[in-house]
Amino acid sequence: KETGVVTGTDEAIKNILDTLKLLIASERELLALASEIDDEVTVALLSDYISGQEKEVWMLTSFLS
Repeated sequence: KETGVVTGTDEAIKNILDTLKLLIASERELLALASEIDDEVTVALLSDYISGQEKEVWMLTSFLS
């Protein structure tokens, strides 16, 4: 997601979180499609990506708290 000028750390992290959430949502859609066509390699790859990104979301959310 494109943003304008970012002036603070909290604002930057919130923008990163928003972008990660959009990315995770798109990856979940792809995961469902890959699962429907039994593409196990793509399912495994996307599952790993999503897990890593969810961990990042958790860490960044904790940082903001």
